[in-house]
Amino acid sequence: MIPDRLKSFLLACFLLLSALVVNAQDAAYKQRYDQARQLLEEGNYALASESFKSLTSSQYSNPYVPYANYFYGVSAYYNGYKPLARDIFLQLETKFAEWDNIEEVYLWEAKIAFETSGVFKGMLYTSKINKSESLIALSQSLKAHYFKMASVEELSSLIKTYPDDKLLAESLTHKLNQLPFEQKDIALIDSLINQYSLDKAEFTTEIHPDVFKDNYTIGVMLPLFVDRMSASGVYLQKTLAVHLFEGMQMALEDLNSENINMVVFDTKRNADTTAAILAQQQLKNIDGIIGPLYPGPVAQVNSFCYDNKINFVNPVTHNSDLLSSSPFAFLSRTGAATAGTKMAEYVSSQMSNKTAAIYYGTSTGDSIMAYNYKSRIEEDSFQVIIIREIGRDNPRAIFDELTASKEVVDSVELRRIIRKEGRAPRFLPLTDSLIIQPDSIGHIFVASDNSVMSAETMSAINSRADSTQIVGYGGWYNEANAGLQTMEEMGVWLGLSQTDDLNSAQNSRIRQQYLRKYHDQPSEYFFMGYHSMMFMAKSLLKYGVYFQNGYLEKGNFDKLYQFSGAQDNQAFNVVKLLDGKVKILADEGQQEK
Repeated sequence: MIPDRLKSFLLACFLLLSALVVNAQDAAYKQRYDQARQLLEEGNYALASESFKSLTSSQYSNPYVPYANYFYGVSAYYNGYKPLARDIFLQLETKFAEWDNIEEVYLWEAKIAFETSGVFKGMLYTSKINKSESLIALSQSLKAHYFKMASVEELSSLIKTYPDDKLLAESLTHKLNQLPFEQKDIALIDSLINQYSLDKAEFTTEIHPDVFKDNYTIGVMLPLFVDRMSASGVYLQKTLAVHLFEGMQMALEDLNSENINMVVFDTKRNADTTAAILAQQQLKNIDGIIGPLYPGPVAQVNSFCYDNKINFVNPVTHNSDLLSSSPFAFLSRTGAATAGTKMAEYVSSQMSNKTAAIYYGTSTGDSIMAYNYKSRIEEDSFQVIIIREIGRDNPRAIFDELTASKEVVDSVELRRIIRKEGRAPRFLPLTDSLIIQPDSIGHIFVASDNSVMSAETMSAINSRADSTQIVGYGGWYNEANAGLQTMEEMGVWLGLSQTDDLNSAQNSRIRQQYLRKYHDQPSEYFFMGYHSMMFMAKSLLKYGVYFQNGYLEKGNFDKLYQFSGAQDNQAFNVVKLLDGKVKILADEGQQEK
């Protein structure tokens, strides 16, 4: 039986050939042809390819010959020989230019070109298909598939060559609309929509002008599980969501504004519960949303806010991907892409040794940060000799890689022996030598706030005893057993959002308030909740419901919340420990290494 994955392709798409003349003269040729077809349909592509190849000779004057050439190309393709298949189809086009089914050859040439040479070559062949409606429809499907994988730059260039292709224009508009808000050319999107009569409902390109109100309502959507409270109305054990909520409550107490109201929705970490909440009519009239936390509910709220043009803030994540699909999504922390770029810019300005290693965690945010960092330092001629994802179950891989060694001849000991004995020894003295030579790496960037990864990196550099600078992300020094003295002695540089600096003057004040109220130390999530609410509330009061307009036109008004032309918090510092205190490096004029 032919494999299921090929049925729709071979049978429905590319076996649309006309019925053959039944009274062919060469019965033997017909028999061999049928056998080859059988091999092809059974998925025996190697034998089918050889069988069809023997039937393509120009000595045959048989109506099946162009078909044999055609299926020879199909067999070669599915046998894994795309360049051969391309050449076969090109020869077929030359030898049988007037063949009734030549447009099917163009379709195969287009498919192979899209796969091996890109959208420009692919479009060259699809543009030749203009007679068969069924093949035109197939070519449109083929183009739509590969347009999704093309970049904005490729599609923008392509539309200059094919200005009448509406599908291309629609694909380009979708790509432009998926860019982060600060990179999105809304004027161009609107121009394409109007020029090609695209369905404007598919593209949320317009942000309403500022809307100011006497009172604003902020919806908080968190998995609070209020049904788990004790009879006294308190949680027996606080979850991160409860810590976030306590931070939001304290932010509103500090703001002390009668113009901000908070409405709380318990999502219970459940997609169905979240969907039921979003179905409530009151949500469409809300002025902003904070939360939720987990991927399923986040995707639902992101879509809801996009459709209803409501700004929402994620208080926890630094995953920049959340911002790419909507101008109404915000991160109250610095996004991973921004953090990677800003860290790289600082390190690039300070390091003279331009060799780097990068390790990153398994989260999407960590990988975004790592590759944005890599891209930025490479612009300044840095060479990244290692970039590797480190799983949570194998952080030791950092230490093992950096301290791996091999046995080499101990040249110092060999010279000593020769001087002492006057001859070369029978057995050469050996010693261990690091595979990655000492001082060969200028710096190592650990794109993760995972404390175990940081510990393994510091341990490896201590073991190597070289001058490699360690660069990290997040509040490593806030972790239990963080090894603060080691961090200070090694001069570790850390990048983090200003709001994440738990030792800042602002956060120290907030900590004291928490201690007085709850008689306990606040968690990092308390601070995230505090700053997400403070950012949302202050932004509404200052710039109205669509506060992104105000940030874009008038700029920032609070140094902790910098969103001018951005959807994530641009307030970001590179710091280190000095005398047990956090010092901002940019303020110190750190010297080059």
